[in-house]
Amino acid sequence: MKASEASSSAYKNVTDPMLLFSLPILPCEDKFFVKLPCYDFVWSGNNRRRVTDIVSAIMANNPGRPIPTNKVQSFKAPEEVDAWFMSHALQVPGALHFVERNAKIISYGVQTNSSSEKKRGRVEDPTFKFLVPLQIAAEREIARSLMGDPKFGWDFGFKEFARPAIIAEVISALKVMGPIFFLAFSMFGFVLQLGSLVTEKELKLRQAMTIMGVFDTAYWLSWLTWEGLLTFVSSRFLVLFGMMFQFDFFLKNSFVVVFLLFLLFQFTMISLAFVLSSFISKSSSATTVGFLVFLIGFITQIVSATGFPYSNAYPTSRRVIWSLLPPNTFSVGLKLLLDATSTPASSGISWSERAVCEGGMSTCVLSIVCGRTFIKHVSLINQGTFAKTNPNIQVKPKSVPHFQSNAKPT
Repeated sequence: MKASEASSSAYKNVTDPMLLFSLPILPCEDKFFVKLPCYDFVWSGNNRRRVTDIVSAIMANNPGRPIPTNKVQSFKAPEEVDAWFMSHALQVPGALHFVERNAKIISYGVQTNSSSEKKRGRVEDPTFKFLVPLQIAAEREIARSLMGDPKFGWDFGFKEFARPAIIAEVISALKVMGPIFFLAFSMFGFVLQLGSLVTEKELKLRQAMTIMGVFDTAYWLSWLTWEGLLTFVSSRFLVLFGMMFQFDFFLKNSFVVVFLLFLLFQFTMISLAFVLSSFISKSSSATTVGFLVFLIGFITQIVSATGFPYSNAYPTSRRVIWSLLPPNTFSVGLKLLLDATSTPASSGISWSERAVCEGGMSTCVLSIVCGRTFIKHVSLINQGTFAKTNPNIQVKPKSVPHFQSNAKPT
């Protein structure tokens, strides 16, 4: 999840940066990537006595830790430093270059690698870790040398510049793999339910219940109640486990919003299972059809992630047609919630801001209504199939079954 990397200030809105005082020159071993033996810094201008005294003062007056002589290398000119860098890679964080122009002017330059290094999710800032401490030390000791006062106070405070997040969003494993996992999790029960419905249809269970005087409404209501209970429990446990594992997707977004997204989607899949079961005659084909629906949902989920057709660039009619397949609206809802927690500074979507998801959630309700309208159609198809298979039995809904005999009198 790259949680450590996401904690870097590059991913945050910096409104009140922390004030830093008296930054010391750190040991070279504190660098993320370094080759031993290493040096705290190197410098050029050792042909001048005054410059040598300034560097000695930098080493002696380093806050919190005097720098030993064996941790510093000196050279005559910057060109020699560059040549040494090429032959001793990763052995020093930075260099100081001094030029004594006259008795009152001493110029200096700081040379560091400005590339940020990453290690185990942590980012090394070369500016505040290496460049600024060398700059403060050089200016302090140059000022003391020019003034002739080795105890002259020279203290500076530094702040990172207030700014918005440099990196807009964190590429996390949850954002990449989460939609696929959530889709598979939510459709697992759909595949099992579809297989069970077709099996009962193949065994004529519902027709037998009708013969015994049980209404079709009771049959479908029992299925809806049981699957609805399983959907409620699975959706609740999914959200609770997501919160337990400290995923921002579950912690920052409203519990009710996330829970309803999974609950409504799985309810739409219950309706879709009712519809598809009327067109499948063999239980052996039900599982294949269920996984085919998942495959289609997976493909359309990838397409929906690009913004099609849920943007102003596409007509409403195309959006409505696309939304008739439940995984499409589900993937859009996931995208909205994932985008709302894409950075550590993001606050997520609260219950009061749920209107942001209105376009996707309304089409979820549309899918449920469409599924319910097919239940009567399912009932009629199944009754017709049963009547053809059993010509000696006439099923009279809401009444006791009546048997007729085709035997001829002898």
